[in-house]
Amino acid sequence: MGENEHLEAVLAALHAIRARRLDDEIAYLHPLVSGALGNAGIGHRHEVKLGPRSRVDFLTDAGVAVEVKKSRPRRADLMRQLEKYAAHDAISAIVLVLERSVPLPDTIGGKPVRSVSLNMLWGPAV
Repeated sequence: MGENEHLEAVLAALHAIRARRLDDEIAYLHPLVSGALGNAGIGHRHEVKLGPRSRVDFLTDAGVAVEVKKSRPRRADLMRQLEKYAAHDAISAIVLVLERSVPLPDTIGGKPVRSVSLNMLWGPAV
């Protein structure tokens, strides 16, 4: 599987998430993300240290970094964090899983950046 195909597989897996509550990133959202990746057969590790003061929430075996954020992070802080991730050779692409979307560039440091907005995955209210 090529890098683009792997990135698309990660995105498809994450789009299957149906989060009912978003108040607990570590105890609730991280297991949902890990389960979605695992159910799709995507090998990954949790809380991967990339360097001093740089740890990504998930890193797939093919190098896609998956970062989870509850609520809406400040864009400037988020960009600094993503730029640190993109500088690492182990990272081939970055996927941000957010409660509410934040405008992001298509690439950072030459690496593709995509986002999955959890509130967009809730579907229509009944």
